Amino acid sequence: MIQVNAVIALGASQSNVIDVQNANSLALLIPAAWTAAAITFLGAEKSNGTFLPIYDDSENEISVAVDKINVSTAISLAAIAEELRPFRYIKLRSGVAATPVVQEAARTIYVVGKE
Repeated sequence: MIQVNAVIALGASQSNVIDVQNANSLALLIPAAWTAAAITFLGAEKSNGTFLPIYDDSENEISVAVDKINVSTAISLAAIAEELRPFRYIKLRSGVAATPVVQEAARTIYVVGKE
């Protein structure tokens, strides 16, 4: 079982590094307080590597819609699992590459999954 806290600091748009090695499935537990923005993903080959936005093979940024309606909920990442699978290390970003959204307070997103 994987259980990791992805923390986006006050005034920031990216979380800490998350090691998802051997994860077969992942889900995000979104906090009740969230500055409305999609969640996108950055990936790297090592924990201190250069994190780059993750896109699918059609050049669409991988994202999960999170707004005021679906906060305080759990979101399965099964639909985007194949796009995330190559990356051992990921970060969550509030907003998209072109327009990151800073959070108005520190936010903790719980990342859970099965190995």
